[in-house]
Amino acid sequence: MQTIAIMQPYVFPYLGYFNLIHASSTFVLLDDAQYIRNGWVNRNRMQTKENPVFFTVPLAKSHQKSTICEKLIAEEEYNHFKKKLFAFLKNNYAKAPYYAKVTEIIRQVFDSREKKISRLAELSLNVVLEYIGLQRKIIPASSLPDLKRGTLLRGEDRIIHIAKSLGGECYVNAPGGKSYYSKANFSRNNLKLMFVIPAMPTYEKSNTFINGLSILDILMYVPPHQVLKMARDYTLETN
Repeated sequence: MQTIAIMQPYVFPYLGYFNLIHASSTFVLLDDAQYIRNGWVNRNRMQTKENPVFFTVPLAKSHQKSTICEKLIAEEEYNHFKKKLFAFLKNNYAKAPYYAKVTEIIRQVFDSREKKISRLAELSLNVVLEYIGLQRKIIPASSLPDLKRGTLLRGEDRIIHIAKSLGGECYVNAPGGKSYYSKANFSRNNLKLMFVIPAMPTYEKSNTFINGLSILDILMYVPPHQVLKMARDYTLETN
């Protein structure tokens, strides 16, 4: 069954995002959606000894209705961001068992020459998927010419259009979509609608456990084969 999942691109998102990727056969990055300030596209959370803190990739100023794939990284601020981030990682994760390996992954992303936040986010997903051994087809919506007509659609209609355009038979979504999507509407379009309910397992670490942090926090403490098992740890439900 061709199963489609669609989400905006996030930089090193939390485990639940990877549950959704695992549940799909084709994962679409909705990078032609409008960028929302203070969302999760260019930021996520990691942890000090006790509290979660945000890391935020600086973006250049642009018009308010910019799409995600139009948003550029602020070059002048970016080097300072990287220095601050790697200092934070050393101060808070240096004793984690996989600190050295995961830091290499992070450098591979942030030392790249990507100028757009959408491309940086896509790279962050691909390096994690390669590291844990999860193979999935990931496609930016902006790269599909046959979906251009669909940009005139909104909400559920756009999602159905994308899924059908890719030959989808099933559409899987995060549980938050239960209040937005109509099972009947998907059925009328010959699409099965399912929701991925992450197990969000705990893992051993040297500080207080906090759920929902960036996948980087898990990678610091958990071997890649075990992270893959965690990505598989979810249930599928209908609305």
